[in-house]
Amino acid sequence: ASCSEDEDSEHADKLLRCEARINELTRALERSRLVERQALERAQEYRTSLALYREFGHEDFLHAAPRSSYDGAFEIGDRQGSPNCSFEDEIDSPSAEVDLPCTLMAINLDLGSGKTAILRVAPWHTRSDFEQVVSEFLAEHKVKPVFGPPLIRYLEQVEEEAFSFPLTVEANLGALYSQYG
Repeated sequence: ASCSEDEDSEHADKLLRCEARINELTRALERSRLVERQALERAQEYRTSLALYREFGHEDFLHAAPRSSYDGAFEIGDRQGSPNCSFEDEIDSPSAEVDLPCTLMAINLDLGSGKTAILRVAPWHTRSDFEQVVSEFLAEHKVKPVFGPPLIRYLEQVEEEAFSFPLTVEANLGALYSQYG
């Protein structure tokens, strides 16, 4: 019986050491994931800084041709918000210049009755612009203004939870109204 008790004690010690090692490795994995997430965010910040520097870092950037005024959210292929944007700009190309993306967030929105539309938020928009972007989008697609506040709250949540930009998400206007309205 003494031999069995020694073996049990030895196995219990091994089990405790293994559990401690598992906990240690789990914490190390969590730290590694955090460091990776921070590195990805930092890389995105550097890419954005580089694009901004290339766009505005030259002394003559004030003399560039004026851009047309922003027309709010727009459909696929319509780049009224930034006339210098084109579909090819959003595709990675081996060009010498880095362009800012035309769209920071794109919401593929099911409006119901078989209608869909894309609500786009440009990189120069801030949260304070969401109300204007949403109201113009709703007016353009003839959607009742009652859907505005839930859509604004959803945009804020998407922006807050985004891992990186630009991003595209899909949503249903009715479901958003149920959740945020």
